[in-house]
Amino acid sequence: MSSFGRFLWTVTLMAFLAGCSGYRAAALPRSDATDGDPAARITVTKGSDVKVHLLSGEVVKGEVEEVSQDRIVVGKPGNYGYEQWAVERREIENIEVLKAGRGTSILMYTGFGLALVYLAVGLVVTASLSNIAGD
Repeated sequence: MSSFGRFLWTVTLMAFLAGCSGYRAAALPRSDATDGDPAARITVTKGSDVKVHLLSGEVVKGEVEEVSQDRIVVGKPGNYGYEQWAVERREIENIEVLKAGRGTSILMYTGFGLALVYLAVGLVVTASLSNIAGD
């Protein structure tokens, strides 16, 4: 593979890595949230994908069905149909919300740019070959 090919693969890989998503610390909605608490900035909302760490050590993952100041209901498909877990605030050690990375748009623009470069190179090569064959 040429050095230019390796460069293109490296740029593409960087775009994929920039698009990584992950869980971010969050909190249940509450009226006594302080501005200094970083977890209070991201609040859990209905429909969010969450990972709830319980004081017992158990981890519950799924989509938020219901959320209030005192409890959260998380649901997901399981072995016996759709399963739901209701967890009280006092049982929760911490909550993390899945946040998508912003790399999706970076990846899209990188892919579009690479497609344009490949198209331009293809047109130049085709034109060169037709000029050689015509002479």
